[in-house]
Amino acid sequence: MCRLYGFRANEKTKVECSLVHAQNALLRQSQSDALGRSHADGWGLAYYENSHPTVVRRRLAAFEDLHFSHTAEKIYSNTVVAHVRLATVGEARVENSHPFHYGCWAFAHNGTVREFDKVRKWMLDETEPWLRALRGGDTDSEHVFYWLLSRINAHGIGLEQRRFEPEVLIDIVADSVDTIADWCKQAGAQQETKLNFILTDGRVLIGTRFNHTLYYARRKGYGIANCVVSRTCNTMQRPTTARQSSLPKRSRMKTGRLCPTAGSCLSTKSLGCTNTRSVT
Repeated sequence: MCRLYGFRANEKTKVECSLVHAQNALLRQSQSDALGRSHADGWGLAYYENSHPTVVRRRLAAFEDLHFSHTAEKIYSNTVVAHVRLATVGEARVENSHPFHYGCWAFAHNGTVREFDKVRKWMLDETEPWLRALRGGDTDSEHVFYWLLSRINAHGIGLEQRRFEPEVLIDIVADSVDTIADWCKQAGAQQETKLNFILTDGRVLIGTRFNHTLYYARRKGYGIANCVVSRTCNTMQRPTTARQSSLPKRSRMKTGRLCPTAGSCLSTKSLGCTNTRSVT
């Protein structure tokens, strides 16, 4: 399991407070969650300065690595994805740290693909060979990322296109979540597959909720409209800037509208924004 954070705004914004200083900052969550677990198996930050992300990934625990705070301090961006890792599939090394990225795309995952040894073959069979060759680590999450890119490409969205209807991408990701869950059941999984994703091309940000809790808070002013958090932890209080509400278990949210769907997705266009924190 992990902790992840996603931010999308229509103005460039500092995120140092959310990542380092706030009561529920990702830095604090890396040291201890509500169950006292440390998420110390690596961290990563992806932030967009132009059309492609700058990505920093490390093997160290965020709370033990000053580079995390120093990097967060410098970020001034419309779109940010951050992640601290508690390893389940794949050992602790920098190649397995999130976010994963290709071109304009960045991706982070909180959860585990159950029975991955079996599911991996089915996923690789549907991943384009040139994308399979880009994998640098051995996590279930990185396999999911390149498989998702293959599905996006197969649906006619060029991976460098950046001009598409967000609803199309939402449907692809929601269907992909259901496909993975079905594969895990077919493979004999006895535990729930947990699939909280953040996927962005820098212009559109999508978050999924699947078998994790997830909350959202709507903010207005200074370019921030929505915030999402999966669960508060022991040292965390609800943000004073917005009231949190539970996101339905199977829903998708787009610039403030909720609609039933098979998978749970939250997304924004460039006119809106999303601030997403996953805390399990």
